[in-house]
Amino acid sequence: MIPEALLAAYRATRYVVRAPDREIEIRIDHCSAEMDQLLETGGVRHGFIITAWNPRSQRFDDTENRRRSALLESDLRQCQSPWLPTIAIAEDPSWSEEGMLVLGMSRDAARNLGKRYDQNAIVLVALRQPAQLDSLLT
Repeated sequence: MIPEALLAAYRATRYVVRAPDREIEIRIDHCSAEMDQLLETGGVRHGFIITAWNPRSQRFDDTENRRRSALLESDLRQCQSPWLPTIAIAEDPSWSEEGMLVLGMSRDAARNLGKRYDQNAIVLVALRQPAQLDSLLT
C-alpha cells in the first residue's frame, strides 16, 4: 500500500503530456476535455502514464534516470505501443520525472512495465473519466 503522504504528493503532482500541438495537464481525480480529445483523435479509449525514473520514489541522478527511460522507450518500441512524452511536476518543482503516456496498452501490460521499472504506481487516463492512480504495490 502507498503511504498517505506519498499519495497526497501524487495527487498534488501535475502530469503534463507533450502532444505534438500542445501540452495537456492531467491531475489525479480530475477529468480533462483535452485528454478526451487526444484519446479520441488517437482512436483509443485509455492510456497509461508510465515512468522509469526514481524507482520506489527514491531520487536517482539524471544520468541514471535517463538510462532507465531509454530502456522503457525500447520496451515500448518492441510492444509497438504509441506513446507521447510526459513530465510529472511535483508540488515542490525540484522533483520532476519524465515519462510516457502509452496509448491503448492493456492494463496488465502497463502494470507489468511499471513493475519492471520498480514504480509505486502508474496513472490511468480514460475517455470521459477522471485520471486515476493505479497502485502497483500489493
